[in-house]
Amino acid sequence: MCTKRILLVPFIYFLLSMLVVIVWFVGYLSVMSINPISASKYVWQVRTVNWTQETYVYAFIMWFGLLWTLIIIDYIKNFIVLVSVSTYYWNSPKCEVDEKGEYILDHEGDPKLVEPEEDGEAEVMLAARYAHVKHLGSICFAALIITIIKVIRFLFVYLAKKALAATGQEDTAWGKVVKVLIACGDCILRCLEKICDYINKAALAYMAINGENFCKSALDGFILNLKHAATFASSHFFASTLIFLGKAAITVLNVFTCWFLVPAILGEGAARDGPCIVVGILTWFTTEVWLTIFDQSVLGMMTSLAVDTDVNGGKAKRGPKTFDHERNVYDAPDPTVNGTKPNAVVEGGEQEL
Repeated sequence: MCTKRILLVPFIYFLLSMLVVIVWFVGYLSVMSINPISASKYVWQVRTVNWTQETYVYAFIMWFGLLWTLIIIDYIKNFIVLVSVSTYYWNSPKCEVDEKGEYILDHEGDPKLVEPEEDGEAEVMLAARYAHVKHLGSICFAALIITIIKVIRFLFVYLAKKALAATGQEDTAWGKVVKVLIACGDCILRCLEKICDYINKAALAYMAINGENFCKSALDGFILNLKHAATFASSHFFASTLIFLGKAAITVLNVFTCWFLVPAILGEGAARDGPCIVVGILTWFTTEVWLTIFDQSVLGMMTSLAVDTDVNGGKAKRGPKTFDHERNVYDAPDPTVNGTKPNAVVEGGEQEL
């Protein structure tokens, strides 16, 4: 039951993002009202907002703050999923614990499994506490990096286009060369943004396991990704493919349903294009919110598996039942105990020690 709570995480933080946007919009209207507002001499009931240098600064700060806040919320959501998945991985399979809550070890030093074997649970509430208290500074720092790059990219393109327009040579040969250079600069900044976002995600996934600061987790997570590059690349490819196919299938199904519902509800003469377009857009973004949990779950699970594999000499010892091929190390016969398995009950009812 605790594991199922993770399904509420995308919905809660989507509502929080909408609330932030609404509050921000009210504040932005307040900033706009500070400017001198003049009525048009030619068009009735039309007003012109005359921005000043001071209000431009206020508006820039508000846009920067909105972008940073939304990225922070997105990273917090992702980090909660990553910690939840990591705790699910490391809590599986369930092991026997003593009265102090410590693992009971067998004679080989491995935790004794609960019989019959069970998977652990994701500690979603613990993940929420880590995201909002312990690691909030690291999450804000990671979001700040992406925000700064996005702002630099926007300012570069905006100011470059304004400068080109001011020269009046947009349609000349030199103007077209400058447009190509602007596009190249935008592409380079976009690549830098993608690289930093990838490192941030690797850092958060590694931080969800070891609990260290952002910088060290970013370095260790990046090295872990390099070491297991094929595993991470293949899992990311399949996850991205499944997410895209899921979004496309759900969107097509909803649009197809809307196509037949519109005439049934509004009559045969009702236009179908508008409602279907709206339903398609809303469905696409809704599925984007919900299915991102799958992408982060794959990243958290593969990071946990990679760490488990490295720590235990190439053979992972934890993980849910779907990783049975990795967990045979618990059941492997011990050649020093007459071919019996660790913790096996031998003839006579006595447990092999």
